Amino acid sequence: MEIPTEKQKITKAEGAAMQVEAAIEALVKGNFAIAITLAGAAEGMLEGDGKEMFQALLKAPGIEKHDRKKWIDTLNGELYWLKHVAKDDRKNLEISNLDAGFMIARAASKLDTWTPKIDEFKVWFLKAIETEVGKPD
Repeated sequence: MEIPTEKQKITKAEGAAMQVEAAIEALVKGNFAIAITLAGAAEGMLEGDGKEMFQALLKAPGIEKHDRKKWIDTLNGELYWLKHVAKDDRKNLEISNLDAGFMIARAASKLDTWTPKIDEFKVWFLKAIETEVGKPD
């Protein structure tokens, strides 16, 4: 195994963008858990301006103040399960490509600059949401 020995000097934004791109690569390979954890880490690296996807989801119509913690737990369910000792009793977690896509979209929404790979992901993600919304229950 050959591993580069040169040190890297990066900004937080560059590191977050690299993690989002790696999350997209994991998504494409079907490694949804890896995609979620990488995107979750990227999202946590950057300060938001209040306009990012997670903040918009917190302000979604119908979400009452007393439901805020439960809603945050729902939005972060897969990420929490993958990162922490489970507080719930699930022994297994079922993760879809859309679950991973949502976390990647959340992280990407905090980036000031997008790469072509992130732009390509956006096209897939919007189509995937549109398809999912159109499915009967």
